[in-house]
Amino acid sequence: MKKLGYTHLELMPLMEHLLDASWGYQLMGYFAPTSRFGPPQDFLAFIDAAHQLGLGVIMDWVPGHFIRNTDTLAQFDGTPTFEYADPHRADNVRWGTWNFDLGKAQVQSFLLSSAMFWLDWCHLDGLRVDAVSNMLYMDYDAGKAHDRNRFGGRENLEGTDFFEAAQY
Repeated sequence: MKKLGYTHLELMPLMEHLLDASWGYQLMGYFAPTSRFGPPQDFLAFIDAAHQLGLGVIMDWVPGHFIRNTDTLAQFDGTPTFEYADPHRADNVRWGTWNFDLGKAQVQSFLLSSAMFWLDWCHLDGLRVDAVSNMLYMDYDAGKAHDRNRFGGRENLEGTDFFEAAQY
């Protein structure tokens, strides 16, 4: 890549996930490099090798939705802890996943901690946030607004607040 003149590598999500067909976009391990490519030390060595060549590394990060599997985050403590209590808002029909309730403090803390894990512990140079429109619009940018915010618009005010908080 260096010989071709690239300055950065962008990687698809490398967090642990169960379904190979999802390419890592339906993940479960927000703090775990996938075991498909070896132990975490191998991942860290790859990042270090890229940096030694002068290549930055950016990875896709998926903070908008998560897999439905009951052995992961869904109904974590028997209640909708990470997803919306309203099943309609929780259900991501497009991807068959649950939407994070971005208005909950524990969700914001979890996601921002995940982002910082990848940036600080893994030494990534940046994150490409996946499915931003899914986080910013109550119709999940699918063109069907079932819910409206308190001002009557389709904007997900919790999603907007999350991105504003993430700046700091």
